[in-house]
Amino acid sequence: TSERAEAVARRAAEDVSKDGTPPPPGTAILLVTHSKVLEALLAVVFGKFYEGVETTPCAFFQWRYSLDGKHELGELQNIEFHDCLVEQ
Repeated sequence: TSERAEAVARRAAEDVSKDGTPPPPGTAILLVTHSKVLEALLAVVFGKFYEGVETTPCAFFQWRYSLDGKHELGELQNIEFHDCLVEQ
């Protein structure tokens, strides 16, 4: 589930980068997707427990994407992390 979203994020980052250099500071790319994809990305990219990611309507997170794979998780909205299974 996260592989396609990761590929889209990488392509967008490459498109705004010039010759492999990082994009200018403040460059933003908006990706809109389903909550299950958000949950999968948080699990795969940021090591969160997939079954413990809880989202509610209008959930989003800031993904500070890095072409070298050193991604950072920024602002979160309507997302909680748990170490146990969350019934949704």
